[in-house]
Amino acid sequence: MQMVTDSFSGGNLGGLLRYRDDILDKVQGNVGVLAIAVTDMFNAQHRAGIDLNSNQGIDFFTPINTDALMRERIKASSNNGFPNDRDASVSIDNVSQLTGSDYRLNLGGSGTLNYTLVRASDQAIVSSGMLSSSFPQTIVTDQGFSINLSSGSFQNSDSFLISPTLSAAESMALNIQDTASLALGSPIIAGASLGNSGTGVISQGGIIRVGDIDSQSLPAFATAGQLSPPLLIRFTSASTYDVLDNTDPLNPQNLSPPLRNQTFAPNQSNNLLPQDLSATYISTSAAHVFSAQIGIIGSGVSNGYPDPNPLITSETITVNTVNAATGSTSVTSVNLLAGESAATAAARINTLNGVTATANTSATVNIVDDGDTGLLRIRFNGVTLTDPALGAVPNPLTSDFLAERINQVFAGSGTSASSDGTLLTVRSVSGADLRFEEFGSDPNDRLEIVNINGAATNILVFNNQEAVVGGTIDIITDAGSSISTSGGLFTNPTPQPLPVYLGYQVSLAGSPNVGDTFSIGFNDSGAGDNRNALALAGLQTADILDNGTLSIAQGYSQLVAQVGSQTGAANIDREAVQSLLFQTTARRDSVAGVNLDEEAARLIQFQQSYTASAQIITVAREIFDTLLGAFR
Repeated sequence: MQMVTDSFSGGNLGGLLRYRDDILDKVQGNVGVLAIAVTDMFNAQHRAGIDLNSNQGIDFFTPINTDALMRERIKASSNNGFPNDRDASVSIDNVSQLTGSDYRLNLGGSGTLNYTLVRASDQAIVSSGMLSSSFPQTIVTDQGFSINLSSGSFQNSDSFLISPTLSAAESMALNIQDTASLALGSPIIAGASLGNSGTGVISQGGIIRVGDIDSQSLPAFATAGQLSPPLLIRFTSASTYDVLDNTDPLNPQNLSPPLRNQTFAPNQSNNLLPQDLSATYISTSAAHVFSAQIGIIGSGVSNGYPDPNPLITSETITVNTVNAATGSTSVTSVNLLAGESAATAAARINTLNGVTATANTSATVNIVDDGDTGLLRIRFNGVTLTDPALGAVPNPLTSDFLAERINQVFAGSGTSASSDGTLLTVRSVSGADLRFEEFGSDPNDRLEIVNINGAATNILVFNNQEAVVGGTIDIITDAGSSISTSGGLFTNPTPQPLPVYLGYQVSLAGSPNVGDTFSIGFNDSGAGDNRNALALAGLQTADILDNGTLSIAQGYSQLVAQVGSQTGAANIDREAVQSLLFQTTARRDSVAGVNLDEEAARLIQFQQSYTASAQIITVAREIFDTLLGAFR
């Protein structure tokens, strides 16, 4: 088969071919980018809503990565070798990276194949590498799509035309069949507890997306008709709060992974939940984080961090952060020092790029006091709680009294206490160490530390002993950031991150008080709820094109302006060429052309000359005839 397209360089056919190559294909590709963006974003947002029957939304349009559409995006060259059995497809991964250009995938080499991916718009090589000898395998690009080579006899000199967006607008079609399927409401609803004493006001919130970075359903929306789990926001101070699993409202638990000691700025709107899709959670996991160091009072006992082993006196935390825009990598690190509290360690970790660290310390204590004349005396963080100067002291001591005394002495410091009537729970939302000293005179009295940082323990503190409880450090990493450590608090040299992204967001304004709570649950009725409809309308101005710098509306305007500019330029070129044609024709006619008026005048002149000549001939003939007659 011989291609003859290049043989047509002029005339109407050549002009049409140039129009196709220079304008039509590019515009069609860019319209395809808009179509894919609208389809993908609209589908994602529509799935994030609920209909009137509280059913989760479905795809509004046909999904962009159906098997048929993925196969249409790649075409094998007719010159590829036999057998013709290559099975390949192209999937759209990141709408914001799509360019609207076609691409050419070329394979080369023998045995192990090399590949190059060339962008047609500027002939730039955007990806290259080696393929293994077995299939399937996937070529991941930074152009917004991946090439899936499923099976077949891929071989040297194979070539494939890849058109990720060329036919996207043509393939765009509705998926929903009736108006009852319109998911215009939001599946979450938030509210404040009636017993709150602060001025905090929580928003109704909204869904960001129902799938994770791999498009798998997020756990929160995995079960139809419920939020998994429902949440409770509990304020631990005026500027900190915990996010808890509220499946059992009588006994809220930490999430897995936990979201504890989150920071809050009073009297302004705060987003309460993680917003970064790629955000992950890492926590201190060493055994001694869930234990206490015991010693004689005054012996200088510390929390034992980073490790009770005297040979380990420091721990290095290193953060690698990749800039998504430039691809550059920054490396920052900090050394945690021996005996350093979780509070100061978290503050220094927060100086690193790409991470947010919070600290928290908690201990639950059972007070064993027989109430005899040998009084139980307790000092906490340097303050003698049983000092009569602070107020009357009961005998025996109770957890209720100690909780009240701690809250009295440490009010506003971030350290607080609570009692269930039997056990005393003390917490520092800043991650400060908790130091308990028992210096009574009764050898039978003691403190029993039964829980440290959420882990059950059985640590006994007797007369003239002190115990120091250190805190935990929670780290949330930004997208593109990873952490490595030298061991110690983070015992795994490469801590394993856990995702913390929930897929929805609520905000809270005002000034909540300690103990104020707010609940987030499933919206059982979509009637009268248009939150997702507003979110769908807002997609037109969301920056989702050109690496997140351009909205769909702006992209469409730019495309219209580009086509209009090219059309205007074509009109100007046509007028200029026509003017040149007229001038050239006139110049030619002035040299070799025929002037009809001039030729008509000459014909008249010739006619008159011919008439005059005829008269002369007639007169001459008459004279000649007269002369001949005279001689007869």
